[in-house]
Amino acid sequence: MKCWNPQMEVVVHNKEVVIANQMNGSWMKVSREIFDVINCLVQAEEQDRIEFVDKKDEEYMDSIMSFLKDTKALMGDEGINVPNKTVSIELTHKCNLRCVHCCVDADNTQKTKDLSTEEMKNLLYKCAVWNPKSIMLSGGEPLLRKDFKELLLYLRGIYQGRIIVSTNGTLLSTEYAKLLAEHTDQVDISLDGVDEETTSRVRGPGVFAKVMKAIERLHQEGFYHITLSLATADKNVYLEERFDTLCEGLQVKPMKRKFSAVGRGEQSKDLFSGKSEKEAYVPEEFKKEDNQKPFGVCSCSAGVRELFITHDGTVYPCPSFICQECAMENVTEAGSLEELVSRSGLNIKKHLMGKIEEFAKDRCKKCKVRLFCWTCPGQIEEIKTKEAFDDRCRQVKEVYYRRVWGDNSHELYNMDND
Repeated sequence: MKCWNPQMEVVVHNKEVVIANQMNGSWMKVSREIFDVINCLVQAEEQDRIEFVDKKDEEYMDSIMSFLKDTKALMGDEGINVPNKTVSIELTHKCNLRCVHCCVDADNTQKTKDLSTEEMKNLLYKCAVWNPKSIMLSGGEPLLRKDFKELLLYLRGIYQGRIIVSTNGTLLSTEYAKLLAEHTDQVDISLDGVDEETTSRVRGPGVFAKVMKAIERLHQEGFYHITLSLATADKNVYLEERFDTLCEGLQVKPMKRKFSAVGRGEQSKDLFSGKSEKEAYVPEEFKKEDNQKPFGVCSCSAGVRELFITHDGTVYPCPSFICQECAMENVTEAGSLEELVSRSGLNIKKHLMGKIEEFAKDRCKKCKVRLFCWTCPGQIEEIKTKEAFDDRCRQVKEVYYRRVWGDNSHELYNMDND
């Protein structure tokens, strides 16, 4: 028996319908007529056979139903499993740098102790048993741990999924390059600049050269699964083109992130953005008429299929929600991550809706693009005033109406992270 996923929502506008899966961001747009046929197929019993006069119509509806099943908008008797789970583990809060925008406020003045080697191995074991698609080892700076090699080799021995190491690159010696090349699937390096001058403003002097050397060492080991990241806002968005060129020359994947004024970023906002608390920054690239980048509905798997575990074992839904009210439990006190997640009762979507209600009252409930406005619920945490909320709405609403309900025929967007 087929039924709709409880996290599926429908929006009707004129003669078209958007079917949105808020579990993973996937969505589709069809005519009302096609939507009625879909509902008939959903309600039909398994033994029922619905005949189509036209073979092309049958093939088209088969493709539609396959899309809905693949993106988990439809579920059967087996229910919905939670695919593509991810865990990010802060091996240590310590860092040898003091970047001006660090969202976790990491430095060498750590107040609480890291988990011991054995405690961290126990944590890694629980993560491996949860069977996520990927496990990221981050910090602070993970290479500061003296037992980093021991922990990485232990994890590789018990876990067959993707291991990602997130590092600032400054400690990545020849020995570490060989270790990472042999036992990880991806290395993420933060740069936040395009040369010594621009990088030093954010990460300190000499970092650019050290990162370039780290990439060279990884390449010498035949390892090219490297991402390089850049945080941008309105004051430094001009760097993006140069950053792409730099990454192309280095044979690494560029990862451009919107600057977030959290952690130390609250104090360094003026370095990245000239916007006041009554204004919102929306990249000009997003507003362009010819922007063809795929986009999904607002979805959040934080606390369900995405977890962030701090250096002392506290589990949070993700780095955007590191606050007392979002702390789920300490992993050292839980029998398993499965148990921890099932009893947490955390509802990020409810949190998001509460913030929207605070700024917009009932206005958003009637909007036909309301499901698309927030790529991540964490974005709304950066909105401090109703004026900034309204300014952002003004900038994105027209764009989403054009892209969702414009002349783009019937669209399918599978946004699941596969």
